Amino acid sequence: MDRRTYREHIHDNLLSLSLDACQKSLADWGGSVSEITHLVWATMSAVIDAPSMDCYLVNELGLNASTKRLAVQQMGCMGGFRCLNLAAELTATNPKNRVLICVVDVRSGLQNQLPPVKEGESHTKAALLSCALFRDAASSAIVGTQPRSYERPKAEWLRGASHVIKGTLDQVSITDNDSSSIKWFNDKKMPATIGSQCPRVINELIAGFGLTARDPQYVVHTGGPAILKGPQAILRLPDEQMQASWDFMHHHGNTSGSSNIAILHHELTRDQEKPREFIMCLAGGPGICIEGAFLRRLDRDAVAGSTPAWRQQKLIGASWVKRTMYTVLPIGPQSMLGFYALRSYAWWMGFRDNIEGYTKYLTYIMGLASLA
Repeated sequence: MDRRTYREHIHDNLLSLSLDACQKSLADWGGSVSEITHLVWATMSAVIDAPSMDCYLVNELGLNASTKRLAVQQMGCMGGFRCLNLAAELTATNPKNRVLICVVDVRSGLQNQLPPVKEGESHTKAALLSCALFRDAASSAIVGTQPRSYERPKAEWLRGASHVIKGTLDQVSITDNDSSSIKWFNDKKMPATIGSQCPRVINELIAGFGLTARDPQYVVHTGGPAILKGPQAILRLPDEQMQASWDFMHHHGNTSGSSNIAILHHELTRDQEKPREFIMCLAGGPGICIEGAFLRRLDRDAVAGSTPAWRQQKLIGASWVKRTMYTVLPIGPQSMLGFYALRSYAWWMGFRDNIEGYTKYLTYIMGLASLA
């Protein structure tokens, strides 16, 4: 396979996998493509090839020409959760927004990119392992707020986190050689580095929810046994709390960034007697970076637009303070002081909600699909 054939292989398979995954998530969602306002597409299998894949998807899927698009590349195995967090932030500002996410990787071309070796020599173990580790896959999701009558949210997005582990730029590297082959390096310390930093990200995500790190169900990128065992050992989690990740790795291996949403899809659809309410999503990528998303599982028969009881209490409490503020009659200096004190408290309630990560609109995952 020469370089031109390789580029065509990547392009054609990125497009076909993207279309298939998007069409399945759109069907699962139940809405019209005309309602999609944003498209976020990501891959680690990028080559220099324009127009970018998001433009092809707008045409092939029949999206509006005014759809706002973003192509995310080279974020590695955390691309899916980075796109999910970005989509949640895009929808939080406008209840009309519906964001279509698609993460796809074509790793079958990696075999063609083994570094050349001299006659009589063999490829290194690391090079062969890199080629055997991955497989082609795609996943897709639709994110929005204020569910409409036909929408059945599967999970509520509560909070996202991104963390760059400084001083670790050299632990993962992927570069093009002069021969157009790919040089891939994963430091042996990389799994331990990611595992040691996971508690920091987890604590940031669950702060204020009255939970411990051992309470949620975990959806962790399937980078290999060492990647899964790292946080599991540190947090002393039983296999059951990471069952979706172990299942996915055993059946599909490492599908790079597309694994993020694919494993979440498996977690939300697999049969469980007593599923845990909260879900912690974690993935690592070159940098080294960690991406996390904290979700609340919704009942499969949940009524569209319903607000969880704990969030209703939060909103009612803040509203009560603001209503009371206007019932205080400012008669005399002491009453005026009380009035302004109460108004300041009401302002603080709203500000505190913001710094704790609450958004104006509750954000939901409404459609899911995965191909692996």
